[in-house]
Amino acid sequence: MSQADSESQNSKSKGRPSTDKLFERISSIDHLPTLPAIIRVALSYLEDSEVSISSLARLIEEDQSMAARILKVANSAYYARSGKIGMIREAVLLLGLHGIRGLILSMSVLQLVASNEGVLKLWKHSFAVSILSRMLGEHLSVGQPEDLATAGLLHDFGKVIYYLDFEPWIPDLKQKDPKITDWRFEEDLFGASHAFVGFRLAYFWHFPSSIRVPIGWHNNPSKTHSYQLETAIVALADALATLAGYGLEETPFPESTMFDAMHSLDLKPHQLEEISLLLLENLPKLEAPDF
Repeated sequence: MSQADSESQNSKSKGRPSTDKLFERISSIDHLPTLPAIIRVALSYLEDSEVSISSLARLIEEDQSMAARILKVANSAYYARSGKIGMIREAVLLLGLHGIRGLILSMSVLQLVASNEGVLKLWKHSFAVSILSRMLGEHLSVGQPEDLATAGLLHDFGKVIYYLDFEPWIPDLKQKDPKITDWRFEEDLFGASHAFVGFRLAYFWHFPSSIRVPIGWHNNPSKTHSYQLETAIVALADALATLAGYGLEETPFPESTMFDAMHSLDLKPHQLEEISLLLLENLPKLEAPDF
């Protein structure tokens, strides 16, 4: 039997992923027993909108590894323009509660799948989209910077579920026909796209609609009836990150989504070109901190 025949047979033998299992995971990911207890406590703190910044900072400082990673983000090239950040309390004030929560969740869960091929590229892409979403929002005076950055960071996080429980099908995603968008392929394979999975995760994580909606509709910004401008910002940041070299190889950014975002933001081609040159030229060398 040839290698191609063997791979084909293995692909058929593994069948179709369980959609029920996918939805079970969506509702339980923030309660993973493998997450350190201190992380689960920090997440529970962040459920409280009245949480004390000082109390939260002290709790994060108890996990030296997490504290160090958050400080690296706060002192990354983009945020460093605010000056050197040396204390967790300063980082929380700079990144915001939603931003800190997004970082803790994403970094902690990504550590569980860190050995999987493609995860590092996913993290770098997500970090780039987070920075560009914030920059675009500021440049176009759209949305809240913290919410845009968090939505950008988590916009593709639904893909992590595939790494957690559906690893045998990851090669199928990477080897798909490039003419088929990743979210269409995911719908056919898993029963739900990464955008929908991310939207549901953000719901269970109690993020506000201003973050959930851009995550869920970043592939189709004109389809949402709320936060359409914010969604278009994340979609455009997704495209610019890809153009800047921080894309996902298996996911060429579809032109239709960029045109959709441009239409929602009422941007003409020459305006987009000016914005792209401005942002990409002034975007410091992006080095995503270790997760």
